[in-house]
Amino acid sequence: MSLQLLKYLNRGKKGLFNNWLQEFKSDPRIAWYPSAGVDFRPLMFLHPLSTSLVSGEPDFPEIFLFTDYFPWTDSKFLDSPVIYKDLQTEVSVTNLEQLSDLHIPLDPEVVHFPDGSHATNKVIFMKIKITSRELGTIYYPVLYAFVQNESFYSSVLEPYHARISHIIHVRYGGGMGGGGSARGTWILHVLAKLHTQELIADNHDIGLGVYNSGPGDEFFLRKHPSLPKMPYQNLQAIRTTQGEQWSNYGDVIWYLVQ
Repeated sequence: MSLQLLKYLNRGKKGLFNNWLQEFKSDPRIAWYPSAGVDFRPLMFLHPLSTSLVSGEPDFPEIFLFTDYFPWTDSKFLDSPVIYKDLQTEVSVTNLEQLSDLHIPLDPEVVHFPDGSHATNKVIFMKIKITSRELGTIYYPVLYAFVQNESFYSSVLEPYHARISHIIHVRYGGGMGGGGSARGTWILHVLAKLHTQELIADNHDIGLGVYNSGPGDEFFLRKHPSLPKMPYQNLQAIRTTQGEQWSNYGDVIWYLVQ
């Protein structure tokens, strides 16, 4: 379950993340963003103050789980509290705690740089502050695991029976940014397993009538023969975020997982 998953990632620490976890007696709602990079826009799109939400969408996430194995040795991410800033929006870290490292393999069948970087397998809990013209000032907790998405599912999410209310597939891998040969179509095979209620995907590799699988996705499915052979198709498109607002891969479609 989700609380069990988060407690595992806390690994017995008694700091900031543990204090946040103490607020919950039941499972927090988790939004998972595999291949997140430094894109914190979902925190605004999935905030209760967002004006773009429509009737029938599931309840908002209570924490974001970002994963990305971060192979770049020259990255300046988290070198300063300010993650992003322009004339309309500022994203910054108000509190940060480094948790215990994970020990999750990088598959050369999936990623371009299987040696990773100094960041790979580290886990960080952050409290994020966003100041924007549209929403004012908002806050959200983010748990960032610097790991390969597919291996994280295999090594952590599946064994801990995680429940993930939202999954975000935007600008996912496929040879970009070290992502290698996986395009994220494997996500359509785990929606039911993760009890996902909403899938948010750029209309590039997955979606209604779109399934551009890569060798990395096929490798993942061979490792998990018990998963459904066919991708999940019972999706209802309920709204669209224009590509220029979020993804250079095209429009982002919001689907209810029925």
